Amino acid sequence: MKHLTVMAALLAALMIAVPAGAGTLLHDGLVSVWSFDEAPGATTAADTGGVNSNDAVFSAGMATTGSDFTTGGVLGNYLQFNGGTTTAGSAAVIPVDSSMFMTGGQMSFATWVKLDVDPNDQYTSFVGIFDSLADDYAMYAQNNGEIRMKIVNQQGQAIRPLAPGTTVDPLVGNWAHVAVVYDGAQSATTKMYINGSEVFSSWGIAGPLMTGQQSAFGGQTDPGTGDIVNTLKGGVDEAGLWNRALTSAEIGYLYNGGSGNAIMASNPEVSGAPTAPPYTTVDSATPLIRYQFEGNLTNSGSLGASGNGGHTDGTVGSLTYDSPSPTSNQYVKLDNGGDNDGSIDGDRIVVPYELASLDNGTMSFSLRADANFNYNSIFNCPENNGYWEMWIYGSDTGNNKYKARIYNNGVQVNPGLHYPGNGLDEWNHYTITWARDPENSNDSYMCLYLNGELVFASKSGWKPSGSEFYLGGGNGNDFATWSMDDFRLYGATLSATGVQQVYQESFAVPEPSTVILLLSALAGLGLLRRRR
Repeated sequence: MKHLTVMAALLAALMIAVPAGAGTLLHDGLVSVWSFDEAPGATTAADTGGVNSNDAVFSAGMATTGSDFTTGGVLGNYLQFNGGTTTAGSAAVIPVDSSMFMTGGQMSFATWVKLDVDPNDQYTSFVGIFDSLADDYAMYAQNNGEIRMKIVNQQGQAIRPLAPGTTVDPLVGNWAHVAVVYDGAQSATTKMYINGSEVFSSWGIAGPLMTGQQSAFGGQTDPGTGDIVNTLKGGVDEAGLWNRALTSAEIGYLYNGGSGNAIMASNPEVSGAPTAPPYTTVDSATPLIRYQFEGNLTNSGSLGASGNGGHTDGTVGSLTYDSPSPTSNQYVKLDNGGDNDGSIDGDRIVVPYELASLDNGTMSFSLRADANFNYNSIFNCPENNGYWEMWIYGSDTGNNKYKARIYNNGVQVNPGLHYPGNGLDEWNHYTITWARDPENSNDSYMCLYLNGELVFASKSGWKPSGSEFYLGGGNGNDFATWSMDDFRLYGATLSATGVQQVYQESFAVPEPSTVILLLSALAGLGLLRRRR
């Protein structure tokens, strides 16, 4: 049993979400469906998706406001809410359930909405359509005429896709299909669709969403009093929640020219390409520079000897090679005595390459923090100090995070994601990708991946870097105390798929075919044992 558990864990580590449109069925990643086809007088809107049981239970205010299941929806009955005052309101509340935690970095929500009141005329600043106490992801009507959805990732970043008032105004009193797609795992793109047409697209936040989602149709529960607040005057019909990013073709299928398609009526494969980032990516490339640190700084990348690293031997500190590493026999260890003010001449590795010569690039490495102190440098450039750098904010209290930047903005991994344990003696794999904005050469896109998963995305300025860069500090930056293995520099922006492949190589994860064969063999042994 122990071997089966180990191999199953390895297989789980290898599983990468299949991009929508590549043999994906509509029900793939489906978390819950609320059809609202119950008869008038029912007290629960059942989750009819067949996978989970995220039923929406009526609040006490449903009867007093006349909110109920009603005939005349887009697809059968619908759920009508007659809230919209400061004293009366109702909601259908969904208890907290982990199936609704979008820890895979993608989410799609689609529903039919009928607003009985123009958002400009609401009694409060917003009313809940599919609301959430924690605002992990929540759809609401805003009193500036908009329909919005707030989405918050585990880094605390928020994005608010919206349909503007010019789009919403003609829809008041009529059924409209509203869908939001968040892709924080592949493209860092968020989109909103109204009646099958894209009305909002923004690039910027990435990674898993906050957890603890308690949702409600038609309003939300006041955490202090338990009262239902921000209540909707309108209806909802045929709502679906997925833990993947639907394609525009799938959104169009659900809208179906205004007639709608019931989610559970069939499970088609709706062809369509997944959302791509606004720059060019590749799934694989050959590194320009690759240091495997097998007792030397020899470059095994395509630049050959011209990319060999150099060791600057400071007056304090040391550079040594140790074993075992995550991927090979040895790794490099810089030990510059922990916290320092940057004036101490420590040890570092000089990489003879100009980072800013790569409009599209990727840097990856395995790294272990060997000391907690502020500004534990990972890489930086000798020119334009403060641009093109990565470091660890650290302290003995655990207030630590990795942060990288090209200019004034950056990407970071906050506490709790960077340090699963106490932060020391623990290997993690990091990848930074960047791409100069093809439409504005003064801007750039930057993504940070932790152990193969996209956790942060940012758009910032573009600055020169100098003719070389350092691993481990220098030029006024604190010198490092960390261990590193399998450093790679690519002349292309790797896709999320490409980053996952590099991570698997860097942590020596077995090929999927090998794991599957081993699991098959172990399963066969299990069958033989049962037959006995």
